[in-house]
Amino acid sequence: MKKAAPKLAVIGPQSAHSLRLLSALSPHYRVELWNPNERAVVAFRRERPELVLVLAKGHEMGRKGTLSHGLKTEQRPPLVAIIGTSGLPENPQTFMKTSLLDGMLGFPAEDALLIEWVQRTLAGEFPIAGTPHQKGRIRGAIRRLSGFRASSKDG
Repeated sequence: MKKAAPKLAVIGPQSAHSLRLLSALSPHYRVELWNPNERAVVAFRRERPELVLVLAKGHEMGRKGTLSHGLKTEQRPPLVAIIGTSGLPENPQTFMKTSLLDGMLGFPAEDALLIEWVQRTLAGEFPIAGTPHQKGRIRGAIRRLSGFRASSKDG
């Protein structure tokens, strides 16, 4: 008898990022999209996924990282990993330790890297993959388009 695919939960709004995750991971795993406004611990107790993936924008990383603390207090806690939609934070190893995370991924990432990263997270390897967060992209774009400095901090 074939073993059922592991169950994953994605916490995030319906967006291009969450739909891409569902599209890439659904052939390999049972994936559910959870509403970010719903209490994660209540949803976890109802569904019991093996891995909870949290989507976070750069400015939300700290707040979304604390979500792991609540899930890790369960008797049989899930693996919890965060996906930075604008890349990895400045020091991902420290962020993972303080947030009790089991993995971190920074978008953009190819589907093959995403699937490999999920497999490594499920195996308990604490993987960090993807691209680092690029600060000041809007300011840099304005500077390039206008030919002028966007603020006094630009050189």
